Amino acid sequence: IQEQHIIGMAAGLALEGLRPVVSTIATFLTRRCFEQVLIDAALHRLPITLLGTGPGLAYAALGPTHCSVDDFALMRAVPGMHVLSPSCMEEANLLLEESLARRSLAYLRVPRGNEASLPAGSGSAAIGVPITLRQGNDAVIICTGGLAGEAGAAAAQLAIDGIDAGVVHVHTVKPLSPASLLPLIGAVRLVVTVEEHLRSGGLGTALLEMLADARSEMPAVMRLGLPDEFVAGYGTHEQALTAAGLTAGGIANAVRGWCQR
Repeated sequence: IQEQHIIGMAAGLALEGLRPVVSTIATFLTRRCFEQVLIDAALHRLPITLLGTGPGLAYAALGPTHCSVDDFALMRAVPGMHVLSPSCMEEANLLLEESLARRSLAYLRVPRGNEASLPAGSGSAAIGVPITLRQGNDAVIICTGGLAGEAGAAAAQLAIDGIDAGVVHVHTVKPLSPASLLPLIGAVRLVVTVEEHLRSGGLGTALLEMLADARSEMPAVMRLGLPDEFVAGYGTHEQALTAAGLTAGGIANAVRGWCQR
C-alpha cells in the first residue's frame, strides 16, 4: 500500500511545482501502482520521474512476484509516458538528468549496477536517439537495457560464422523514433529485438508497430524475450537469462538458426 501512497504524494508535490523522483522495486512501482500512475500523474501531465529497480529478471532469486517482465507494456500504455531502459548506470544518470530538465513524466528502469559502460565513441545518451554499437549488413540486433553487452558479444560470435550482424542499443522504448531508427535498420534481411521482458508489449511490439506505420515493406522480425507465462522457479539472474535464451550464446544461436533456415 505504501507504493500507491507514494505516487499520490509525488503528484501533490508536482502540483506544487516540484519535480519528484520516486524509486522502488519495478514490479511494485508499475504493476501495483498502475492506477495511481495513470490517474494521479499522467492524467494531470505531471513531471514525475519513476525509477524502477531490479529490472527484468534481476530479482529471479525471489521468484515470479519480483520479476519485472511486464513493465514496458504497462508503462507504454500510459499516455505521455517516456519509457527508458539504459544499459548502465552512467547512461541512466544522463537520461535521468535529461528527463528532469524536460519536466516530463518518465519511467526509467534502473540498471543492476554491474553492467559495463558502453564503448567509447558510441555516442552520448539522449532521449529518443538510438546508439549504434556495431555496423552490420546481414542482420541488426536491436537491444535495450542491460542486454546491450550480450547483444554485442552475440554479434561477435556470429561474425566468426560469416554473419555480419549490427547492434543498435535503444534506451528509449517510448517514444520510438522512426526518423532515428529506420536509417539504422536499412535494407537488412533480419531485425532481431532483444529484451528482458515478455515478447508481447515491449520493445519488439513497439518496433513492429513503428515498422507497420512507417513503411510498406518490412524485414523479417524476430523477437527475443520471455514467453507468455510466469517466470518459473528461483535462481540467479544469470541462470534466468540462460533459461530464456537471452545470453550472448542464446541470441547468436537464434540468429544462426534463422539464417540457416
